[in-house]
Amino acid sequence: MSPLILVLSAVATAFILIYWEYRERTTSRAKKGQSRHPGWVRIAIRVILPLIGLLVIVQFFGYFLFPYPVPSGLRETLQVIGFILFWSAIILSMWARESIGIHWAHSADFQVIPGQDLITDGPYAYVRHPIYVTFLLMFVGAELMVGSWLVLLAIPLAAFMHWQSIKEEELLVREFGNLYRDYQKDAGMFFPRLFKAKR
Repeated sequence: MSPLILVLSAVATAFILIYWEYRERTTSRAKKGQSRHPGWVRIAIRVILPLIGLLVIVQFFGYFLFPYPVPSGLRETLQVIGFILFWSAIILSMWARESIGIHWAHSADFQVIPGQDLITDGPYAYVRHPIYVTFLLMFVGAELMVGSWLVLLAIPLAAFMHWQSIKEEELLVREFGNLYRDYQKDAGMFFPRLFKAKR
């Protein structure tokens, strides 16, 4: 993988971290003191997610790689797949964040915002949790680009995102009732539905 591509990918990761923080401070109406998560969970989420971003950045500069032993041809193929996943996820994550706008709450804040609308357009027309999907794809893509065994951390990350998504949907069903249940039939949790469920 070209050093220039890796540097640009590191810059893109830093941009996403800064962009997310800026958008939260300027648009999010979530009340941090009203999170339904215990305090230690809120702190863990707030600390771990940026640390993962920083880990990806230093890996793009050649540190903490833990390379997996594969033939060079396969390594190059995996790097190309990683490149496509990473940069597609960067674009899709910004689309998702802009689509949800002021109705977004950080996963650590875990709440329904007063006056919150149910967003069902943009990427939300296809999947109910596009931000979690793109975060995971960014991580997997980055690890494939640098060829690191740390790609296996995607498994506990995916498990956490699934757990968080279920907890969020319990809140949303209580808030929106049948409107959200119908939305669940139209859009997949993490993958677009090939066939929409009958109502």
